[in-house]
Amino acid sequence: MTSPPVAIRSKGLAGNEYLFVKNDSSEGFELYTRGRIFDKRNKIYVAVYVGSSEDDLKSSDANRFFNSFRLL
Repeated sequence: MTSPPVAIRSKGLAGNEYLFVKNDSSEGFELYTRGRIFDKRNKIYVAVYVGSSEDDLKSSDANRFFNSFRLL
C-alpha cells in the first residue's frame, strides 16, 4: 500500500507527506513508514517515521516527531 503524496505546510515549509507499507512475505513482516519531504532553495529535507502498524504512523509519538522538525 502506498498513498499518493499529500501537499502539506509545516512551520512555514511547503512539502509532501506520504505513507508506505512494504509487505515482505519472504521475511514474514510488514514495514510501515510515514515520510515528509521539504524542498527549500537548493536543499531537500527528508523526515521518516517507521512503525510496526498503520496506527503507529498516526500515533502521538509520530506526530511529536514530525512537529519537532525545524530548520535552524
